[in-house]
Amino acid sequence: MSQGTLFTIFVSACLVALVGADSDEHPETWDDYWDNHWEEFDELVETGGYVDKTPLLKWFISRRRHLALLAPPKLGRTTNQLMIRRFFEKEVMPLDANYKPTIKKPETWNETVFKDLAVCKDRAFCDDHFRKYPVIYLDFSNLNTTTELSFFHSIRYLTTYMWMDHDSLRNSKALSEKEHDKFIKYRHPRGGIEMPNDFVAAGGWLLSLWLWKHYNKTSIVLIDNFESPAECLINANETERKEKLKLLRPLQDFVVKLIIGNDHVHHSLFIGQRRIDDYLTKEMTSLVYQPLFESAELRPFYGFSEAEVQGVIKEFNRTDHTKNIMADLTKHKVPGGQTVYSAFSMHDWCKAERKKAKEKLKKEKKRRRRDIAQPSTIDRETFEEVVRSGGYVDKSLLIKHFISQRKHLAILAPRRFGKSLNMEMIRKFVEIPVDQEGRKIYDRTSGDFFAFNELAVCSDKHFCHMHYAAHPAIYLDFHDLDLTDHAGFYNSFRQLIFNLFIQHDYLKASDILEPRTSTISTTTDTRSHPCKMKTSPTDPCVLTRLLATHFNESCMVFIDNFDAPAAEMMLVAGQ
Repeated sequence: MSQGTLFTIFVSACLVALVGADSDEHPETWDDYWDNHWEEFDELVETGGYVDKTPLLKWFISRRRHLALLAPPKLGRTTNQLMIRRFFEKEVMPLDANYKPTIKKPETWNETVFKDLAVCKDRAFCDDHFRKYPVIYLDFSNLNTTTELSFFHSIRYLTTYMWMDHDSLRNSKALSEKEHDKFIKYRHPRGGIEMPNDFVAAGGWLLSLWLWKHYNKTSIVLIDNFESPAECLINANETERKEKLKLLRPLQDFVVKLIIGNDHVHHSLFIGQRRIDDYLTKEMTSLVYQPLFESAELRPFYGFSEAEVQGVIKEFNRTDHTKNIMADLTKHKVPGGQTVYSAFSMHDWCKAERKKAKEKLKKEKKRRRRDIAQPSTIDRETFEEVVRSGGYVDKSLLIKHFISQRKHLAILAPRRFGKSLNMEMIRKFVEIPVDQEGRKIYDRTSGDFFAFNELAVCSDKHFCHMHYAAHPAIYLDFHDLDLTDHAGFYNSFRQLIFNLFIQHDYLKASDILEPRTSTISTTTDTRSHPCKMKTSPTDPCVLTRLLATHFNESCMVFIDNFDAPAAEMMLVAGQ
C-alpha cells in the first residue's frame, strides 16, 4: 500500500472519529438511506390513494435477469423498488440484545398489505416467491464525488450500510471464522473506513456469496439512482472526465463484480434517469438499458394514467374538482400522445386531502360537542336544580318502569329529548351516596327523599324504601371517546376507565376487599399519567364486583351516548 493511500486512510479515520462514527449512531448524511425501507410501502398502501402496481412483481421475476430502467423522477420508481423488496425479501428474525435471533412466526403473504392487491390473485406465484430471496438494496444518490476524499468516505459507508442491512449474518453457522471476522469488522463505519479499495470493490460480491451460503438462495439486487455518481461526467472536459472516471473506478468494479458472472445473483434492477457513456457500459454487457416511455410493457407500472388519477380522486370523494386537481399535477407526455401523471405529486395531493379530512373531522367533533351536553356538566346536583327551579315536568315514573322492566335496556331517542336528564334522575334515585371514605351518608329508612318528595314516584312509599339509595352505580359517557386515530382512541379509552376508578377511589381502603385485589390501587396510582395504565376492557366488570362486595348490593350501570363511537366511525368513513 502506497504512502499516499495510507495517509488518505489516516485522514479519513480522523474525520470519522471527529464526527463520532465510532459510536453506535449513523452519520446524519446517510439517515435517508438507512430509513429507506419497505415499511414506507406498507404505509402508502394502508393510508389510501395507492394505485396497484403489483403486476410488476411477476413481470420482474419472469423477464430479463439484469435490467436498467431509465425514467424521469417522481414516477414512483423508488416506491416500486420498495414494493419489490417488500415482496421478495426473505424475512429475517430480529436479534435480541445478545445478537441472537428471536423466535417469530414467519409472515405469510395473506397477512400483509399484498393480500388484497392484484399479485395475490395468483396464489401459486405468491407461495413460490413471497419472502423467498435475500435482497441487496443500494442507493447511489448519497455517493459524493466532489473530491477523492469525499468519495473514498461515502463508498465505504455505502458498503458498510449494505452489510448492516444483513446483520443476521454475524451469527451464521454457514460462514467460516475468517468470514465472520471480516463481516463484523467492516459492517460498522469505524471498521468500514479502513476497508482497502480491492475489498470495497468485492464488497457486494462477498455479501451475495455469504447470503447464498446462509440461505442457500440467490439474491435479488436493487440499485436506485444508479447514474447519480456519474452525473459529474456530463459537462466535464476531457481532463476532468478522465479524473472522474478514475475516481469512479472502485464503484464500477463494485457493480461489475456484483452482477457480471455472479451466479449468486438471481435478478437485478437498476433505476436511473439516463445512460452515461463510459459508466457501467463497457464491462456491463449483459445489463439491458430500457427507456421507460419506449416500453409498452413497463409504462403502466410507473406513474399514473388519467383513469388511475380519476380513480384516486373518486376514492377521496372529490370528483367535482377532478379537472382542477388533474391540471395541478405534474405530468409527462409520452409517445402516442398519452399523458403520464407524477406518482409523487399524486401522493402529495393524497396527503393534503387526508390532512384536510382530519382537520374537518376535528371541527365537526367540536361542533357536536357544543350541541350535546357534556357529561362533566351533569353533576349530582343538576337534577335537583332542575326540579327546584320550576317548570319541571314530572317524569319520575320512569324510575319504576326501569326497575320493573328488563335487566338490560337500551333506549333509542333523538337528541334534546331529556335522555341525559332522565338517566341522571334514575341514577340520583338508586345510587348510594357516600363520603370520601366510602361511608353511606343517607339512611333510606328516614323517608326523606330530597328532590323526589313532591314527585309521582314517591306516592309509592314502599317502592321508595326498597329502591331509593339502594345500589352502587357506575356511570359512563362514550361521547368523549376519540375516534380520530388509534392513538386517540387508545388514550381516551384509558382516560375513561381511569376517571371511572377515581370516582370510587374509596375502595382502596375497604376492609371487605381481599388484600390481593389491587386493581383500584394500581389503576389510581397513575393519576398524573392515566394513559400509562395497563387498562383492560374487563376493568369496569372488575369494578362492579368490587362495588357489589363493598356494599353487599348489586350494581347498576348507566351508559350515556352508547352509540357515539359508532356514529363517529360513520363520520370518519364519510370523510
